[in-house]
Amino acid sequence: MVLSEADLIGANLVGVVLTAASLNGANLSSTHLADADMSKALLAGADLSGASFSTAYGGLNVNLTGADPRGANLDDLTGLAFITGTPYYDAQTTFDSAELEVGVVFDPISSGWNLVSESSVALLLDPDIGGIAARRRSST
Repeated sequence: MVLSEADLIGANLVGVVLTAASLNGANLSSTHLADADMSKALLAGADLSGASFSTAYGGLNVNLTGADPRGANLDDLTGLAFITGTPYYDAQTTFDSAELEVGVVFDPISSGWNLVSESSVALLLDPDIGGIAARRRSST
């Protein structure tokens, strides 16, 4: 299944089989993916902000390079040991009972995920803020 760049905002994908699906760059913000099977899915650059993955199976070789799961509910997600790439997350991303593999608690920091602070998010979302700060520094 190829759904690259698809706009699936708020979609109900509960229990959907996304095995080997190409969702690169897709907008999955606020999407419900509970009980979904994402084995070998490609989610590079996907917007997963606010998505709910509760009890989904991360599966083998899910590619999250550059994915944006800020604010996503990753509670009870299993198979996180098999995710490739280095996604970033924020303080609102939840990992309650998420597991690297069955019985092994997931820790995003030791797994190489990147925590994005709120000030970094503001700079990412509004590049003019960074430019204003740089101009102030150069003019003093």
